[in-house]
Amino acid sequence: MENNIIYRLAEKDDLYQLIRFLSLPEIDLSFVKPLSQRTLSIEERVQKKYEHGLWLLAMDTSTIAGCLALIQADEESIEISTYAVSPEYQGKGIGGRLIDEAIVLCRQRYSNYKKIILDSWEKNGAISRLMQKKEFILAKSFYDPSKRPEGIKTVVYEKSLI
Repeated sequence: MENNIIYRLAEKDDLYQLIRFLSLPEIDLSFVKPLSQRTLSIEERVQKKYEHGLWLLAMDTSTIAGCLALIQADEESIEISTYAVSPEYQGKGIGGRLIDEAIVLCRQRYSNYKKIILDSWEKNGAISRLMQKKEFILAKSFYDPSKRPEGIKTVVYEKSLI
């Protein structure tokens, strides 16, 4: 299945499909806290990240299999954000390839940044294993009630781009 997947940057014409993809219950509810329960609507989130960063898509013909956004986190970091792979495509290497493609893009387009980061919640074993495999380090762990439900820590992984 992974052989049929094309990895490419999203264009303006992809945004409606991306909003629909992120609004699917199996995608939305895979985030802790779900995207639909956050301050920015899914539509606003997609648009803002398109205008201020870029979206990388994993496409199976005309179907989005997975996505992530790359946005500036601070003066030295690019953040992988809103990273998702559809359940039917999980376990096929697509998520790992999205991360690999994101790292290449960062080194090409954001060469003045020192690191790439990704945050998740502390009990997300799949992300933890993937970050370890991709040689990210656990940089910090903290409570962020604006982003996660009470009692759930946010963890931040980072990898040098230098």
